[in-house]
Amino acid sequence: ESVDHDAEDIVIKDWWSATSMMAKGWQSLGVGIGNRANPRNDLRDLQESLNAAHLLLRDDIRYWYGPYGDVIFNGTEIVTEIMQSPSALSIDRIKRRMKRKIIEAYLERQKPPSKRDNITYTWVTGGNSIAAGHGNLMSQSYTAVVDRALEPVFAALGVQFQTKLRAYSGARSAPEISLCIDALFGNDIDLLAWDYGMTDGGRTADVWMYRFFANRAGLLPTSPGILMMGGAAQRDIHDELEKQGQAVISVGDVGALKQRMPDSTTANPDSLPPALRYYICKGQAENNSPCNEADIKFNTTECHGDVRGKTGWHSGWKENMFRGCLYATFLANLLRDSVEELLGNDSIGQP
Repeated sequence: ESVDHDAEDIVIKDWWSATSMMAKGWQSLGVGIGNRANPRNDLRDLQESLNAAHLLLRDDIRYWYGPYGDVIFNGTEIVTEIMQSPSALSIDRIKRRMKRKIIEAYLERQKPPSKRDNITYTWVTGGNSIAAGHGNLMSQSYTAVVDRALEPVFAALGVQFQTKLRAYSGARSAPEISLCIDALFGNDIDLLAWDYGMTDGGRTADVWMYRFFANRAGLLPTSPGILMMGGAAQRDIHDELEKQGQAVISVGDVGALKQRMPDSTTANPDSLPPALRYYICKGQAENNSPCNEADIKFNTTECHGDVRGKTGWHSGWKENMFRGCLYATFLANLLRDSVEELLGNDSIGQP
């Protein structure tokens, strides 16, 4: 069946669900948040629902990326090579939190419907204008992409996935943000994304801000895992943070993934899927003509009036889509691993 990849026909106000097979299909899995009155209580049934949600996520990625989607977003490669941590402890800690959520949701479903509480998994993004998605619609930020992609995946297990975008133009992670972290981000956080690389700086002398931020995050009641985006100097303190008991993940070099994408200056752009059309030009993403031209890099036609922030240093919608799909694939694979480990009675790991 042919698919119309004309990006101009996308309804921006409903950015994901207007073209998403997932939005039409995930409710049929049988265990969504709104379907708790008749839950599937057996963990193996939940695993089947989760696998079905994974397939719908892959279908969505294939819509945006066509045949390139499977080779770009290889879950095993992303977990083991792209997302980096000092040791397996950090990944184990993230999965252990997921296992707890799965068990808590299971126990809630044993209660009468009127007495059940929502079990949530909360992602919070802290960062600067790049993290905020300036130049784009808020629905095009990578945080919004993660939200739409993972909501049905977690819902397959009865867990409500939610995101909060708390990024501000020109913000640095310390001292003000760190000192007020609970007031700005909340106390109930499972994964905290740090995206202050451009504003904090990459010098060794600047690392104190990230250390301050991470230590303050560790004092929150939920002691969230930290997903650090960019910053080689900041990565150097991850051993220290992990030894303190935190889960710390850094996003590694994604250049190898982008090398698998077609170049719009050598391939026919009109033949490419929406998220790859005019994304890579002369070997770089959104950085050479015509990929870096504002009317190609950004797509805000559904907004009345112009959207501010369409600058060279802000990511366009395709870069945000790439990052959102990358992070969503990472967490979706860890969630599946968590269920498989629970089924194998391998749920007790190191502290």
